[in-house]
Amino acid sequence: MILGFIFAFVIFILCLYTFKDVLIKDFKQFKKDPRKNIETVFWYWFLVTIAFAISIFLTRIILSLDSTTQIEINPHISFLIIISMIIFTPVVEECLLRYLPRTFIKNKYAYMILSSAIFAALHFTGGIGVIFPFFVYGLIMCHLYLKHNNIFINIAVHFVYNLMVVVMSNLAMLFI
Repeated sequence: MILGFIFAFVIFILCLYTFKDVLIKDFKQFKKDPRKNIETVFWYWFLVTIAFAISIFLTRIILSLDSTTQIEINPHISFLIIISMIIFTPVVEECLLRYLPRTFIKNKYAYMILSSAIFAALHFTGGIGVIFPFFVYGLIMCHLYLKHNNIFINIAVHFVYNLMVVVMSNLAMLFI
């Protein structure tokens, strides 16, 4: 577990260093109208959450998964994993899967499909039932980046989403 955290930390630092110029530029842009941007973050978080839930429901119907088939939630998530999920992952995934591909792929549809497919494939560890939900999540995040051209907004949405997943899964463990 500690080696995984160290690896995630190193990748996080490399992303901060590699993408520092765009991160600083986009953060400054974000600060110019924080109220509007925070509202955007909230609405996209809400959209991603609803779309993710609907796509899980549809996936269960299409694949005939019963209600006992769930995304695995480890009740003993360590503090290091939580930090990695909430801080490191949004920066790394948004820089590498939203910002970087867009610099090479000019066709927006090819960009959205490729970026979302890679994002879904990286989350395959949750089982076949999460491929479509994470693909939909990726599409929405690509749309967000195309619309606002600000990677910091994407990072903020991803941060809030992951934070809520951690909070809700830990709350759920209190009742199980």
